[in-house]
Amino acid sequence: MGLSRINQRIVATRIRQTGITTHTLDADASQIIAEKKAARFTYKGEQGYMPMIGHLSKAAVVIHDELREGNIAPASRNLEFIQDSQTHLPKGYRIAYIRLDSAGYQANIFNCCKETSKTFAIGGRLNEWEILIPFLHSKQIEPI
Repeated sequence: MGLSRINQRIVATRIRQTGITTHTLDADASQIIAEKKAARFTYKGEQGYMPMIGHLSKAAVVIHDELREGNIAPASRNLEFIQDSQTHLPKGYRIAYIRLDSAGYQANIFNCCKETSKTFAIGGRLNEWEILIPFLHSKQIEPI
């Protein structure tokens, strides 16, 4: 039995212990610096790897991980990672909420969340126009 299957059994046991059937997936790429000759340079300029890690916040477990070369952008294959994470849950449990940083700011993720009724929060930098939009929508503005 490989490590992946052992982890899946441990995760399933922990998830069942919580009694929670709908979970929040927090996913993020994390830089690991490595001195291996084969390691690629990350976008941060360090030689190493950029694995993607999926964590279920309330169950306090890592549900899924994917080792990635350092030169792979954190925004790569995020939708596939989310979908793969769901397959690691036991039957009867689902990911209902998604939290990602700005690397997850992608139309395919928004569309998938909408189609599968997932609530999502994706971080990003705000500029002054984005801050004003909710204010402008709340006011009756006369056209010029």
